Amino acid sequence: MFARPLDNENELLAEIAGGDKRAFEILFKNYHKYVLAFSKKITRSEDMAKEVVQDVFLKIWLSRDRLQTLESFGSYLNTVVRNHCFNRLRQLSQQNKSTELLRLEVTEVCDATVQELDYREAESILNQAIETLSPTAKNGLPALSSTRT
Repeated sequence: MFARPLDNENELLAEIAGGDKRAFEILFKNYHKYVLAFSKKITRSEDMAKEVVQDVFLKIWLSRDRLQTLESFGSYLNTVVRNHCFNRLRQLSQQNKSTELLRLEVTEVCDATVQELDYREAESILNQAIETLSPTAKNGLPALSSTRT
């Protein structure tokens, strides 16, 4: 997927490499819709695609000194957009995995806590019931040993 290159693209890239903001604005106006559409196609997210547009053009501006060495700006832009989208999706996937693992750990801890509280409540109820027994009835009970700490 390529956007239509500008007629004077090589001169424009040279001007951008020299720090010309006006030339960069022309480049941005020509390619930003393409970057948005392409990144939206890959990410399937309008919001993420908008972030990709900002990130890609920031990267182009920050590495503008390399623009003059490119054989094809369209190919370069295509590669940068695609790689940035895939990296962003990888990060998102990793975050989702981490969140799911954390959720599972919290669930296990909560389950163990609930079991411990249930055990303590049952033990307390049992001890209260034993206290209501007569001394003779208490003597007939087997010795209880607590296996929990």
